[in-house]
Amino acid sequence: AASRLLFNYLKDRAAKRGESRPGLLATENLVLLADDVDRWILSDPRSRELGLAVRAMSQDQAYRALLAMDSNITYTREIREALQRVQQELQRTLTLALSTRHVEEMPQRGLVVVAAECDGYAGEIADRWSKDFRNAVFVLYDHRGNAISLRRTPDCRVDLSRLAAVFGGGGHPAAAGCQIDVGKEKRAQRIGRKVCEALSEERDR
Repeated sequence: AASRLLFNYLKDRAAKRGESRPGLLATENLVLLADDVDRWILSDPRSRELGLAVRAMSQDQAYRALLAMDSNITYTREIREALQRVQQELQRTLTLALSTRHVEEMPQRGLVVVAAECDGYAGEIADRWSKDFRNAVFVLYDHRGNAISLRRTPDCRVDLSRLAAVFGGGGHPAAAGCQIDVGKEKRAQRIGRKVCEALSEERDR
């Protein structure tokens, strides 16, 4: 992530100059969490939780709260309150996603494509559903951004950045986004089939 690249650059520069930068070094754990969630590695459960809290806050509020954190990532009151709001919103979007979920089997590739609608928190929905599916690609239409979020189960090796590029989007291999215009009627079913078609064509090339 950009934050980690910048941190590494500043840390290396300070070392070469023989400078002591305790303030910079104190942010290392926070930078590692940001890198973990941004690149969808998710090796530390705190990275997603903190990312959710930050997204639920205004930019100014989040900036001040992050600056106030110590090197042990002790949550401030503002971050704890933001997490409470997140839990309420997450429950609402999970209900929407479950009510619209559509599953397409791709036996020729051993894949499952799971499409649904949501109102934010696409990554969290995919993470929860990862326990129910194997070798799956999640295609989530997010009403907040009017766009598609692509995610995959840990055992899936589909490069989602390449898949998103088919529809004019992009991202990381494990998390990407794009836009697929299929109208409002049976939206999840239609976007699921569009993705299946793209995955089939990729295999045939």
